[in-house]
Amino acid sequence: MDIPKNGEKWRTWKGLLKSRGYDPSLTIDEIVTQQTNNDDRVNPTQFKELVTRWFTPKFQTTCAAKRLSRSKMKDPHVTGTKLFARLAHEVATKNDGVYSTRGEMYIITTRIRKDESFVDDKAANVVASLKAIANDSASKPIRMVLQMMNTQKLKAQRKEGMFD
Repeated sequence: MDIPKNGEKWRTWKGLLKSRGYDPSLTIDEIVTQQTNNDDRVNPTQFKELVTRWFTPKFQTTCAAKRLSRSKMKDPHVTGTKLFARLAHEVATKNDGVYSTRGEMYIITTRIRKDESFVDDKAANVVASLKAIANDSASKPIRMVLQMMNTQKLKAQRKEGMFD
């Protein structure tokens, strides 16, 4: 028995149940009845405890804070638990050993929806600009990426020749 995998499956299952059944306008008992009637895999007593937890002020406060934090995210990059270096190596392996530029990695790791649209307008603009830069072989993509993203932090940390 692999505990981390079971923990991940349990977390995913709870999230699925919440996305299907949670409605703040209903009472706890109504949600439990509705969900247990629709899905025989749901244990009514365990689900009632879970729904009761969803309605606690502490849980509501935590959800609101997480929602606010996600809305402030400026560059929606995702690699999950996979290290960025490992992802770059996998991409290079697929490209016959040729490593991708930072711009290409930005495009690969930008969060998109199931319908292939971008989550964030800023990310969509940056990706469009990066694709335009990739078509123009005369430009220096790394410098353009830094200018486009307007990241003063990276510019301050930049050392001579580090990104050239």
